[in-house]
Amino acid sequence: MSLFKFELKKLLVNKRTLIILVVLFIAYAVTGFITCYFGFGSQSNYAVYKELADAYTGPIDAEQAAISLEISDATKVRYGNNEEALSEAGAADPVLKFNMDYADYARFVDEYYNGASTDATSNPYGVNVLRDKISSMEEIGDTSSFEYKETVEQLDAQIALGEPEFANTSIWDNLFDLWGGYMSLFLLFIPLAFIIAPVFSVEASTGMDNIVLSSMHGRKKIVTAKLAAVVITSLVSVLVYLVATFLANALALGSFTGATAALSSVTAFARTPFAMSVWQFAIVAAVWMLFMGVVFGIVTAFISSKMKNQMSSFGIALVILMFSMILNFFGSNVAALIRPLIDFGFASLFESVDIFSTFAVYNIFGISVPYWAAALGLMAILGGICTWAIYRFQKTRTAA
Repeated sequence: MSLFKFELKKLLVNKRTLIILVVLFIAYAVTGFITCYFGFGSQSNYAVYKELADAYTGPIDAEQAAISLEISDATKVRYGNNEEALSEAGAADPVLKFNMDYADYARFVDEYYNGASTDATSNPYGVNVLRDKISSMEEIGDTSSFEYKETVEQLDAQIALGEPEFANTSIWDNLFDLWGGYMSLFLLFIPLAFIIAPVFSVEASTGMDNIVLSSMHGRKKIVTAKLAAVVITSLVSVLVYLVATFLANALALGSFTGATAALSSVTAFARTPFAMSVWQFAIVAAVWMLFMGVVFGIVTAFISSKMKNQMSSFGIALVILMFSMILNFFGSNVAALIRPLIDFGFASLFESVDIFSTFAVYNIFGISVPYWAAALGLMAILGGICTWAIYRFQKTRTAA
């Protein structure tokens, strides 16, 4: 226990790290508050939006959908594909924002039945689309293939979920955006890499590793203490991010509206296969980020065990993050060839939206495995391999 406390003090419970975490907490809170608050411009604007949204919460209103689609199309003609201009227009006019959001919802309902023209033929979506595909495969007798079974499972899941309903989930839209994607990559995981980087390399750079390697405590106990400190530090760092952004979003508009709505009511999760409420998914997303934080912390610790100084460890961890992010920007032809690298790179796996918002499955030895389960298994294996490699490397090292 004394070894663990010593390593935890070096990594987390020290003036340097605590100052970094305090500064990061403030930065996270400010980012969360600004992105949520200025999405409406003011609390009075939000009050108008909330009143309109509450009036149409539930199944689609065909008449309102037609009105909102007309307004949305006219607005997009005016501003084109300029997302920033559209966002600013919505923040200045809560009625326009409501109509834009309701129009998006109407499109999601249509996609629920008919899919979208941009859907890849290899990954269809929509009740009617899936039924047509199943009928076509049954006509040619292709009812034993993995693709047929996968399509039937997706159709059954979509029907069980039912048609999406509209709800005011603006606060949660913003929160889930902060909890996944490049925002968390830059704000959370890059600082986490910097904090974890010295766990092994600092001793190599100062020559203290010779003393450590000949310590009476034994290498296994020292490595165990270090890894335990890495896990705790990773969890604390992620919790700082989660708590700061959650509180900031709640305080920005003084409301938790939408917490009990179905997850499919959240824009980013319109196609989710999960029948859960927004607040339930918030717990899932938080646990996923904590898990990814621990895995990334262990990967960074492995890099640190191989490096001679902290900045080299941090630099390589940063390169891994940036490389997995860059993969997402390749064109469709190249992306098709390296799809597994894209889907299971850190930049993609940090995105809870990508993990939990689609019906994507993978054929693993003839078994249909959901994306989230495949990602969970892969990250658990990666963390286990890195942990084993750290112990193995420290066991074979020799003191000078």
